Amino acid sequence: MPRAQGNWLGVEVKSFTGGEKVLLGDIATITDGFDADDTRGLASGSPAIELDIRRAPTADTLKTAAILSAYIDEIGPRLPPGVEIATYEVASDALSARIWLLVKNGLGGLLVVVAILFLFLNARIAFWVAAGIPVAMLATIGFMYASGQTINMMSLFSLIMMLGIIVDDAIVVGEHTATRLQMGDDPQTAAENGVGMMFTPVIAAMSTTLAAFAPILLIGDTIGQMMAVLPMVVIAVLVSSLLECFLILPGHLANSLVGRKPPGWSWWRQFLVALIVMVFLTGLSGRLAVDLALGAEDSGVRAAARGFADLPQLARMAIVVAVSLALATLMEWGLLVLR
Repeated sequence: MPRAQGNWLGVEVKSFTGGEKVLLGDIATITDGFDADDTRGLASGSPAIELDIRRAPTADTLKTAAILSAYIDEIGPRLPPGVEIATYEVASDALSARIWLLVKNGLGGLLVVVAILFLFLNARIAFWVAAGIPVAMLATIGFMYASGQTINMMSLFSLIMMLGIIVDDAIVVGEHTATRLQMGDDPQTAAENGVGMMFTPVIAAMSTTLAAFAPILLIGDTIGQMMAVLPMVVIAVLVSSLLECFLILPGHLANSLVGRKPPGWSWWRQFLVALIVMVFLTGLSGRLAVDLALGAEDSGVRAAARGFADLPQLARMAIVVAVSLALATLMEWGLLVLR
């Protein structure tokens, strides 16, 4: 129960053996009110109290955030009217976003690699090169676990940065294997020659990358402990990528290329390229039409788009299909000539 101001003056602070007492009013001046200079917390204009909740150093960030979120959902209905709990600047949200960025970049790179290799080489090489990306990534995570690393903002940044290196090594080995196969080597010899010819360039590229990041391990103090994650992840990626492209990929290529027909006209590739061009042209014409509707300057390209938009729907569809097939045919013919 709150006391009146006068009652606080008689609070005993210390007593002595002779009976003397020191009261609160003897050593302090007591006033009843608020300190105008004190800090007040406000949220949307209402009084608020801020709680800074931190996890234990060894706790999982995402699990801790999930427990806290479940607790807030549970206690929310039991709060008095006018009282609510809100969260902001949640560190786990940034970590989740970084994880999804890594996943999206990995999937995007996987699709681009498959599409490009399918267009310029063949489907078998595209499949095994693409399959090496998740294999090397899983091996990298295994090396990180063995070396005591964790999934955090710095390690995720390193993985996103090094994602392209995993792809590059497998691409050059697969491409040179396909080149040796077209030069007349049998699949086994082509895989061996592809690895042998690319070993020195790949090792040289890996050495320059290692030389760029390894000196970070020499940094001391707290910043050195934080930055040491970067070269450790880079080393894990390099080792995993080398093992995958020099020991695993050649065996897959040697077995998958057995009985492969000589390069010729690919109707599937022509259809895929025509479909991509058709989607692009349709989206481009629609975008230009929207620009014109919003009052954009009627330039030569937009004027052509306006004339195209005024055509009947069947005519527009026929033109798009014809142009797409023509471009796909020219591309397929060019690839056949180059081979």
